[in-house]
Amino acid sequence: YLYKRWEPYQGTAYYFELALDIAYQYADVIEIKSLLFELAQVYTLKGNYEQAIKHYERVQDLADSLKDTLSMAMAQRLIGDIYVKQAKYDIANVYYYAALTYAKSARDSIERSNVVTALGKYYLAQKHYPLAIRFFKRSLDIEIDQRNQSQMATARENLGLAFFATDSIRQAREEFDEALT
Repeated sequence: YLYKRWEPYQGTAYYFELALDIAYQYADVIEIKSLLFELAQVYTLKGNYEQAIKHYERVQDLADSLKDTLSMAMAQRLIGDIYVKQAKYDIANVYYYAALTYAKSARDSIERSNVVTALGKYYLAQKHYPLAIRFFKRSLDIEIDQRNQSQMATARENLGLAFFATDSIRQAREEFDEALT
């Protein structure tokens, strides 16, 4: 009997779906939102982008009803990331700029930096190096303002990669060196 009960086992997503059912039973909107994010990440990692986007859209619906602009920003950014993985840059652009608007509205510098970094990577993937560098510098400025050392190092690493892609080896090396200090 137990074996038949566990036949639909599908790995991590299965357990998150079970937890989500419980969260809905208790109407725990914070847990529902968290589990939807987690499920979307699982589906993203598995390459099931359709399911991932579906779950991020459910986060958006919930966040919209709660006037949670931070979660809206995160969901928009993560959907944009999926579209970049699929090389659907025009669609990703729409999501990233919407995410930036929501992050500014939420007044959350961490998410704003995340979106600006994602935009830098978006432009880097398309070989629009001057725009990539501009966004990576904006990300670095945000992290300097926040005095977030680890994220400053990441921003410098991203800048180094962008400079390296433009054959600006000296500037790339300077950014990589700064990232390590």
